[in-house]
Amino acid sequence: MKLNVFAAGLAASTFLAGGAQAGVLYAIDNQGDQIITIDPTTGATSVHASLASGNYSGLALDGAGNFIASNNNPFGPEGSIVTFDGTTGATLNSVASTPAGSGESFGFVGLEFASDGTLFGNLGQSIDDLATIDPVTGEYTTVISVGAPGPSGGFIGLIEIAIDSNDVIYSYDTLTQSFLTVDPVLGVSVISTGAYSASFESALVFGDNDVLYMVTTGFTDELITIDPTTGAVINTLVLGDGSLNLTGLAFAKSDGGDPDPEPPVETPVPASIWFLAVGAAGIAGAARRRGR
Repeated sequence: MKLNVFAAGLAASTFLAGGAQAGVLYAIDNQGDQIITIDPTTGATSVHASLASGNYSGLALDGAGNFIASNNNPFGPEGSIVTFDGTTGATLNSVASTPAGSGESFGFVGLEFASDGTLFGNLGQSIDDLATIDPVTGEYTTVISVGAPGPSGGFIGLIEIAIDSNDVIYSYDTLTQSFLTVDPVLGVSVISTGAYSASFESALVFGDNDVLYMVTTGFTDELITIDPTTGAVINTLVLGDGSLNLTGLAFAKSDGGDPDPEPPVETPVPASIWFLAVGAAGIAGAARRRGR
């Protein structure tokens, strides 16, 4: 006889293993070196955790409930992949983001996990290659270049990517004002064009039920809900006066969409407890028979 401890624990808690809370929208505030929460209904924000000083962009949640971001050198191409504790914001791991084999380290604009646990990122410094990343070693492998000129390229202003439940990758190019998808094989498909705000579009993420959120930063911090099929704006909420400098979004899925989930832990029940349960069941059965 076995009990599924994972299922019982999941029913009793809405927190992921690392401390990030399911159903919550998180953002990196690069101005304050902190992770904040955003209420997508009211636009209210609050500080979740303070981070070590850095120049962060992109934000993702791993299967343990910890945050992953890119720390980029603003004066050069160097970058690193940093893992933060999901509760405290303490740095758990920091490694240079380097291309597989050899080459110069580059920073990422956006990070997001696919459903199979693969971490994708889009490079900054006007390169905008889409790559897969090992968050433990920092090594990345370019999947496709969307910054190179051509029918599927020439997009060198991509903001943070977002991945829906079907593993379709979305982004927005600030230079061409194009809302688009990025296929790892076929390249870019433009869905719509046009600016979303007078501020700077900076990050995207999918929430529960594939609701797509965008944040803008600069003149005004805004949270914009977008229809991913058309690129149309559904709702806009003002978050502040532009002092937050939001550079990354992450959403802790409450619908089972978190990447790389921890496997259920099946714990064998000790024999003494098993016999006690069987004995109790037998006594209850005898009592029912006598009461007939």
